[in-house]
Amino acid sequence: MKIKLAFIAAIVSIVLFFVSFNYIRKCEEAETNYYEYMVKNAGDYISPSCEMCEVYTREPALITLAFFVFFEFFGVFLYVKAQNNSMKFMAGINVAIISAILLWDISIIQNIKGNSFAEIGPAWIIFSLLQLTFCVVVITYLVPNKKKIRSII
Repeated sequence: MKIKLAFIAAIVSIVLFFVSFNYIRKCEEAETNYYEYMVKNAGDYISPSCEMCEVYTREPALITLAFFVFFEFFGVFLYVKAQNNSMKFMAGINVAIISAILLWDISIIQNIKGNSFAEIGPAWIIFSLLQLTFCVVVITYLVPNKKKIRSII
């Protein structure tokens, strides 16, 4: 059960990486179009807001909220089911990191005006790589223990 969940979490972290990368690209493109419009229409005193920038920040923030809630449950599950102190320690650190980034994501959703996913997205990419690393460590920890249990039985 734990190994399957760790594999699923690893796949989800890879998906999070590509989703974040795609929305960073879309947000940068929307910002570039907005700045080109502002330069071309510099004489206009009506300054439109970068609506597409806000859309491309709100969408990934809401999408990644689901990813972060999944990772939070995964970390808590591993913390509860851990059999030794080193795995409990790693799961505790993982839960703390996920909680911090989950709160950050919620604050982005609430205050969308001053944020751009082009600026926030690299943190999500780093987090997805960190979560992938954590999943690999959990898998390598659990696989030898499963083989030992099968050999005893």
